[in-house]
Amino acid sequence: LTGFDLAHLRDEHGQLNLNSLLCGSEGTLGFLSEAVLNVLPIPRYATLVNVRYTSFMDALRDAKALMGSARPTSIETIDDTVLT
Repeated sequence: LTGFDLAHLRDEHGQLNLNSLLCGSEGTLGFLSEAVLNVLPIPRYATLVNVRYTSFMDALRDAKALMGSARPTSIETIDDTVLT
């Protein structure tokens, strides 16, 4: 889900479930006391490729192939709900 997932803040037993809130906020509501980073060198060149798919599932199916062949640093999938 995108944004704060307040609809699932409590589970079916009424217990507080912070996982939904923290994941929905992309970690902005959490804090770290310690972190170890494995940083990559900054590449000399960068390329951005946008690919449009007719369905979300088609995009997910291609992600594995793209990760293997093109070796991108990251892949982000954005559906119509987010774009709207």
